[in-house]
Amino acid sequence: MIKTFLGPSKIHGTGVFCQEEVPAHINLGVAQVRNPNGGYRITELGKYHNHSENPNCYNIMIGNKRHLFSKRSL
Repeated sequence: MIKTFLGPSKIHGTGVFCQEEVPAHINLGVAQVRNPNGGYRITELGKYHNHSENPNCYNIMIGNKRHLFSKRSL
C-alpha cells in the first residue's frame, strides 16, 4: 500500500500527497465504500484526493469499494 499524508494544497485547501514516488496505474487505496443501504462512506483519501481540472488519478469500483489509482507517475 502506498503511504499518503494530508497537507496544504496549492489547488484546493487540503490535499492528499504520496510519501514516495508512485508509477502510473498503481492502487493508492480505497476512496469510498458502498454501504448496504446504497449510500457511500468516504475515506480521507476520497475526501481530499485530486480535484484539479487535470486530475492525476482515476477510480475503479472493485466489489463495494471505489479505489483510487495514479493516472501518471506521481
